Amino acid sequence: MIEPIDFLNFSEKLLDGTGGEIVIRNSISRAYYYVFHHVRENYEKQLEKFKKKLRRDTGKYFNDHIVVVKFFENVGERNLASRIHSLHVERNRADYDLWRNFEGDTAEEFITDVKTFIYDFNYFRNSSRT
Repeated sequence: MIEPIDFLNFSEKLLDGTGGEIVIRNSISRAYYYVFHHVRENYEKQLEKFKKKLRRDTGKYFNDHIVVVKFFENVGERNLASRIHSLHVERNRADYDLWRNFEGDTAEEFITDVKTFIYDFNYFRNSSRT
C-alpha cells in the first residue's frame, strides 16, 4: 500500500533525472495527486457525506475533485478551494493539453505550490472543527 506522500516523493524523484517534457508533465500530475489523496485521507467521511448532500440537493453528480473544491467553499475556506482548483486545472493541462509546453521550472514551481497548499491545509485541519 502507498501513502499520499509517496506521490510527492515520486514527483520530486522524476525531476532528478532526464526525460524531457513527459517527465515534467508526470511530475505535475503526481504532485497534484499527493494533494488530492492527502485531503481525502484526512476528510474521507466528511467528503463522502458532503458528496451525497450535493447529489441530493442539486440532482447532479460531481466528480471527487470538484467535491473537494465545493467542500472547502462550503466550510468557508475559499482560499483553499481556489488553490486546490488551480492545482487541479494545472494537472489537467499537464495530462491533456499536449499542445502546451512544460518546462522544468514549471514542475518545480508546482511542487512548491503543492507543499504550500499542504502546509495551509494542515493548519486548517488542525484548527478546524469540521
